[in-house]
Amino acid sequence: MDELDKANKLIEQALSISLAHQHAKSTADQVSLAQCKDCNIDIHLQRQALGGITRCVECQGYANQERHLKGFV
Repeated sequence: MDELDKANKLIEQALSISLAHQHAKSTADQVSLAQCKDCNIDIHLQRQALGGITRCVECQGYANQERHLKGFV
């Protein structure tokens, strides 16, 4: 097994672990908030139906950007 094969195997393992963690954090069975926890604007019903929603689309975008800048994504 050469270095490239080893690297690919490590990437596959990391991806598998990441997907397992994401699945474990699934929020589909959690209740969504009616209003955004950051700005108190009503969250659309279609978004609430996803489950576990706590922010409006705009605030979630800001939160995602902040997490990305801090290296959490």
